[in-house]
Amino acid sequence: FSPDGRRVATCGRDRTVWIWSIDTDQDDDNPEFECEAVLQEHQQDVKCLQWHPSSELLFSGSYDNNIKLFGCPLDADEWLCLDTKSGHASTVWSLAWHNNQLYSASDDKTVIWWADTNSSSNKFNMSMKPERRLEGLHDEVIYSVVVGGGFVVSAGADCQICITEVETGV
Repeated sequence: FSPDGRRVATCGRDRTVWIWSIDTDQDDDNPEFECEAVLQEHQQDVKCLQWHPSSELLFSGSYDNNIKLFGCPLDADEWLCLDTKSGHASTVWSLAWHNNQLYSASDDKTVIWWADTNSSSNKFNMSMKPERRLEGLHDEVIYSVVVGGGFVVSAGADCQICITEVETGV
């Protein structure tokens, strides 16, 4: 669900990201969903989605090793792919936000911290750059990452959960 609760996004093996608007005006118990967009920017299965915590920007991770940024700029009537981030060598399985950083976990056994380096007030000009790469946490694929309380927590196919301090990376 988007931060304001007005949209929900879905993704799948068909390489698409769907954005749905939620209409609760008529009946809160039975909301209506209307498709706003079907985005077909990825070359492989889309594995995860994460809304920006304070704006209507959506990030997707895929089997094509990329992270896509989608938005609907105020002067446009449709959702657009605003950027593509390549930093992983394999499938992006999980995305998480903390402060102004996006964290991505991958089949390449790494977690990347992406920092927004854009100083502009225009939220559609996000400039995400890899700030740090965590390696050696897992011996196999990292399927999940969550961030909070000063820690990055990752879970992998090696049946391990790794807890890493955000500030020090240890």
